[in-house]
Amino acid sequence: MAHKKAWVVLLGWVCLSVGAQDITFEEMTMLDSLRQQYAAKGVSVTPEDEARFLQRIRAMKALAGGGIAGAGLSAPIWSAPQQPAAAAATRPHATANTQHQAQPVAGVADSESTLRAQLDALPLTQSLQSMERMRDGMSFNGQRYADAEGPAERIAVDPQTATAAYVVPMGAYQSVKIARLGSGVPAVTVGRLTSTGSRLMFQSVTGKTLQGDLVFPMTDGVLLTRDSVGFRYVVGEGVRQIDFPAGWAPAPLQRGNVAATGWLLLERDTVQEDKSPLSALVGIGQMVGMAPASRDYALFNMSDKRMVSFEIATYGKGVTTYSQCRKASNGLFNVCDRMATYDSIWQPNGGPNWSHYFWKVDWQSMGGKPVAVVMESGLKQINAYDLNGSKRVSLFERTMGIAAWHLEMGTGGKYRAKAQLAFDKPVLEDVALELRERADMPR
Repeated sequence: MAHKKAWVVLLGWVCLSVGAQDITFEEMTMLDSLRQQYAAKGVSVTPEDEARFLQRIRAMKALAGGGIAGAGLSAPIWSAPQQPAAAAATRPHATANTQHQAQPVAGVADSESTLRAQLDALPLTQSLQSMERMRDGMSFNGQRYADAEGPAERIAVDPQTATAAYVVPMGAYQSVKIARLGSGVPAVTVGRLTSTGSRLMFQSVTGKTLQGDLVFPMTDGVLLTRDSVGFRYVVGEGVRQIDFPAGWAPAPLQRGNVAATGWLLLERDTVQEDKSPLSALVGIGQMVGMAPASRDYALFNMSDKRMVSFEIATYGKGVTTYSQCRKASNGLFNVCDRMATYDSIWQPNGGPNWSHYFWKVDWQSMGGKPVAVVMESGLKQINAYDLNGSKRVSLFERTMGIAAWHLEMGTGGKYRAKAQLAFDKPVLEDVALELRERADMPR
């Protein structure tokens, strides 16, 4: 009886701590584990930390059991290998040594130069003309790619070099691999991921050890982030620290080519603003273009720390579902007893949630230069950015909203952009060319 009462008290305290959100038993257990870990370090977890923790978890739940098509997708991995849908929260400040000495993963490489040589020995192949993520691996240039050891997940691709990075669940750990698509040569294992409580630990085959909340496989290594810092491991070079701007953190989902461009998508911390009773009204106004869009997302250059912000608001990630519905007495509409809202890149009907930031920002290396294609001003504009300079041009625009758009690989290393403007479906065959020739737009 005492044990039961303790859980009731704990559940009530959790609900109050995170703003009376509808918390599942699984989420409650995760929050309790979070508090215990940091209490052992003498660090208290604030209600804001808990709210961010839940936001990150729910933002990733749409990925459970589903695939996302497109080049350059790099989704993070959270905690245990069997829960790829959850993402960890921004942590309270705590000091941790993430570069301590560790024993190398069983006998693949004994030095960075040896491992680098293995990657360099992967045969060169033609650039990708097409790529589609599948349940087990991917399809590229009309060919299938699958890993013999297990399903390839969390795929990141550099279309120019036909290089893919991914993870393979191996039971108690996950292997991190890099492959050259179309070469016929087995992928090179660069390290493994294991969970340590609510954090992940990456250990390279050369003995480098890192810990973080989010892990992004990259075509030259991995990136781990926690708090306001990141740690990028590049094969053959080692580890370097990346400091993120105050109030910003890496977005859990990265659609673009992070490794080849050097740019990472950041999300502004809006937890306090979202508590305002007017935040929902402001968000709706931004979505339909009746209010200026917030600049809550930005691409961040990991080398020189430059930032390019976009008119994209955090509002719009949520999808609402209804249950326990019945016909009203007049038979004209349904009355539903329950409503649930959660962060998702998909609509309940299976289509993309175009208001979610994941579908709004894509960035690739075009002709050796990083270029971003972004949906801004709600759903009204599709713009292209020269990330090396300051030029921005309009590719598509529709006052009533753009129904859908895609950036895809074309011939000769070019990228084409497609959009659906009501009944019109325009196509631009070379985004880099349009960026050079079209007039610059004021920001």
